[in-house]
Amino acid sequence: MLLTEDGARLLPKWAFFLRCFLNTDGLRPTASREDFYEDEVLLRAKEELSDCIVQYLQKLSQDNDSLLQRIVRTHRLAVQSVAVEDDSLYRAFFPYLTFETSFGTCTGSDLIRYDGEITYTHFMDEFRQVSAIFLAKGALLVNAGYTYVRQLLERLTLLRPDAVVSALQMQELDTMLEKPQLSDPAAALCLLAESNRVLQPFECEAALKRFEPLELPVLYTVNEEALLLRDIRNSMEQANPLFSGMLEAFAGEYHSDAVAKLYLNTDNPLIRRMMTVHNEERLSCCIEILYVQALLTGGYPMRNHEMQLLNGNLLRLLDWSLSEDN
Repeated sequence: MLLTEDGARLLPKWAFFLRCFLNTDGLRPTASREDFYEDEVLLRAKEELSDCIVQYLQKLSQDNDSLLQRIVRTHRLAVQSVAVEDDSLYRAFFPYLTFETSFGTCTGSDLIRYDGEITYTHFMDEFRQVSAIFLAKGALLVNAGYTYVRQLLERLTLLRPDAVVSALQMQELDTMLEKPQLSDPAAALCLLAESNRVLQPFECEAALKRFEPLELPVLYTVNEEALLLRDIRNSMEQANPLFSGMLEAFAGEYHSDAVAKLYLNTDNPLIRRMMTVHNEERLSCCIEILYVQALLTGGYPMRNHEMQLLNGNLLRLLDWSLSEDN
């Protein structure tokens, strides 16, 4: 008797990519002969089928590695979702998952073998902004902006008990950047003072550091409180007066703990040239443009006055350029 063409109740939910053909006389059909009774026998059958599938996948890792890789690639998101819940599936699948890192694309096996600290970022834009710095330092940074990646990384001790996995903190990045080597410390301090004056309305502090790549003139970083504060204030600009007042109350709770920094790369040719500029108006214009550019590079939400700042300063630069040509 054909009881049902849908065996979903017999297979574990995570095994959605499988189809089963089952010949059984030990399970009780319902009165309508369209499904099975949910009893202890059915539950045991489901557990045994789940164990069989896990054992098969583990056997594939030894006997048919390429097939298991194809399964993981084809059903990547689903495989990740079950790996964060089930220890045995995590051990079976993790080595075949791929991750975006400062060293390029790495497999789970690469991460298992890596003997240093594994740092991850919560956001994709944050990863793109600082990955080059980690690469220059020979340090591993993983992009955990994708679904389930953070949970997968934090369970790595199941496969390597001595693994050290942590989220990127602003204080950690600060220590990675090197102290500047300045030929004219007085000029550098003047640039720093002017940068802090310009950035004060944006609740951002400037700092002088040297880092690679040299082509990167500035680097903007925030802690979680500052990021949340920026999101709240961005929402305030879009909300009506009633909700704007409520959001202002929320903003006050995070203001004292919010920390935002704009690092000026003293090895960058543009920053070095800015140290020789004595025209305050032009220097302020350059600092503001670099600040907004760092926000755009990091993918941070832009507030209305920041976009206006960028547009206005670009027009000023064009005007100065045309005036000098004439």
